[in-house]
Amino acid sequence: MSMPELAPLTSHNVKLAKTIAAPFIFKMINNFTLETLDQAIRNNTNIIETLKLNPEALERFLMILRIVPFYKKVLPCIRSKEWVEWFVNNELKTKKPDFYMRIAYDEGAYTWLYRNIEAITNYLEDN
Repeated sequence: MSMPELAPLTSHNVKLAKTIAAPFIFKMINNFTLETLDQAIRNNTNIIETLKLNPEALERFLMILRIVPFYKKVLPCIRSKEWVEWFVNNELKTKKPDFYMRIAYDEGAYTWLYRNIEAITNYLEDN
């Protein structure tokens, strides 16, 4: 099931993106170094499939989602291209500028990140 694209980000949605969605995405990518990020992009690594191979890591990852209103407030929006673009151009740019340079200026890297966010949201929707 494909979710509709999110309307332009309102100030309320930016607050949700900053307080809930951004930490979620950082949790997903903070395990990478720039070198392993490049390798994951080159190999088209599916993060959720990798996490499924390590049930403890998957459980730790999902645990943060149980303590925030992620499912109701953020999951319906997080895979929106607007939210991903906002994340890359705001949060990633200021908090992980090396990753920002890689993802913002490489269409393949951006597509990899977006596909992984989609895969994770699909997994969460189904489980």
